[in-house]
Amino acid sequence: MSRTSPTASVAQAFDLYRLSTVAEETAKRLSFSGNNSNGNKRQSFNENDSPAGQYLATHRNSKEDEGTPSELICIVNDRTERSLRRELAEVRAVLETIKQEYQLILRAYQEEVKNASVAQYASSAQIALTPQEKMLEKLLEAPYTSIFKPEVKSAPRVQSIFNLNTNNEPFSLALAPQQSILYKDIVSPNVNLNSLSRAEIVQLSQREYDILPYKEVNDEMHAHLLLSFMFHDLGLVSTFKIPPITLYRFVYVISRRYRNVPFHNFFHAFNVTQTMYFFLRTCHATNCLTQLEVLSLLIATICHDCDHPGLNNDFQKKAHTKIAHLHKKSILENHHYIHCVAVLSKSHTNILVHLTPEQLDQVLITLRDLILATDLSLHGVILKTLGERKKALHKYWKNNDSNMSAEDKKVVMCGLIKCADLSNEIRTQQIGQRWAKLVLEEFFLQSDKEKEMGLPVTAFMDRDKIIVAREQINFIERLCMPLYVLLAQVFPQVESCVRQLEENRNNWKTRASSFFEKEMKSANQSIWERKQTKITGTLTSMLSQRATKGASSQPPRVPNTSKK
Repeated sequence: MSRTSPTASVAQAFDLYRLSTVAEETAKRLSFSGNNSNGNKRQSFNENDSPAGQYLATHRNSKEDEGTPSELICIVNDRTERSLRRELAEVRAVLETIKQEYQLILRAYQEEVKNASVAQYASSAQIALTPQEKMLEKLLEAPYTSIFKPEVKSAPRVQSIFNLNTNNEPFSLALAPQQSILYKDIVSPNVNLNSLSRAEIVQLSQREYDILPYKEVNDEMHAHLLLSFMFHDLGLVSTFKIPPITLYRFVYVISRRYRNVPFHNFFHAFNVTQTMYFFLRTCHATNCLTQLEVLSLLIATICHDCDHPGLNNDFQKKAHTKIAHLHKKSILENHHYIHCVAVLSKSHTNILVHLTPEQLDQVLITLRDLILATDLSLHGVILKTLGERKKALHKYWKNNDSNMSAEDKKVVMCGLIKCADLSNEIRTQQIGQRWAKLVLEEFFLQSDKEKEMGLPVTAFMDRDKIIVAREQINFIERLCMPLYVLLAQVFPQVESCVRQLEENRNNWKTRASSFFEKEMKSANQSIWERKQTKITGTLTSMLSQRATKGASSQPPRVPNTSKK
């Protein structure tokens, strides 16, 4: 479409939309009756209204066909009904696509042009939100606003970060504002998987892959391309008939729902997803997983920190933010999951569109549990269950057997996403140190924010007291190493990660010893430690208990338009 003539282009789109409306009205007059909204009632063939039905009725009553067996008439009738039903479903699918594209085109031009003449088509493009979408929007509205008016005790140390309030986020306590979504990028995506070099494709499946050079120039587009490639390479696009443009739009919209905070941003999400891809592709974790579970793992890693404010769960409680009162447990993790579902609920970003209802329920419950599993307070639970089941899980992997129990599947997948989320130090020393700098910068900003608001300061996040090398040693020894050692006993190729963790830990110890004459002792408490949840049942039951009741404990109704 020509940018020099936006009004004409929108007018053409409007004509196409109007044509689709006429076509839909015609489709409604086809020969079907009955309730087909949920597939519970079989559609009946109306002989009086349809041309095919009238033909059969006429010939059934004619003298030439007096001897025609009724069974033959029923067979012809049924075959005609099935054929017309398929055609009608295809027509409706095309009409939905036309309406969707028209709405996106109109929004893109409203963003670009701000032309009054474009507004005349706006009313035709408005599609009412479903009750599900309205509920999700309400849950995600101004999440980091304190329910009490914040009282600032001192001037903020970083004015440009702490005072960034947008119109849709009054008095937000997040370290960065929400990003805008540009519909022009959704309408006309510039995606070409063939542009990826063979060398980068090979490197993408390796433990040492480094996304930081793209982060430094804020090249999210290349990250979108690499994520799309992962879905294609793992066979998910072909297996689940994911439209490539829908996949791109899903990745793009999710990336824009991440805030530009120092660490928990979209590039961290990419880093975690790339580690998961390494586990699946190079460590052959797919040996004991189904394709549906692989799909769930990839979506969960992309979405696991969506809309992270750069301030942790403890801060949300102390500041009495809206989401702290909405989600009593795993506050941010429940919020990330709702963002994931909100994106999947939109037709233009719903990559689950062709799943059966049973598959859809399974994926949504798995996504919920995997995202909740990234809560550090559940680290001990996952560590214990993985340790108890490691030998049995390895046998399933060794025998290429995905026929394990639901609980064992949950343990494996939670172990994978936990390790992927704690993967900074499984890379080379140079890459690990750069990620460490980013995460500590975010922690320092939290303690600054606590001082600014007069909240109790998290002592082990105070920039004036922390020793970086000691914290990284704690991170490796207390969190990463125990988990990765267990995972390596399930998937032997993970042993390379353990060796790199040992090397990086020794490097940090060497670095620390250069500043201290005596051997440095570990601190009693670390910025990485959280109060651990008491084990009260199976991993599955504990994850379910942490889901917010009424908001994310049950799988929401994501629209599904697949042909049954």
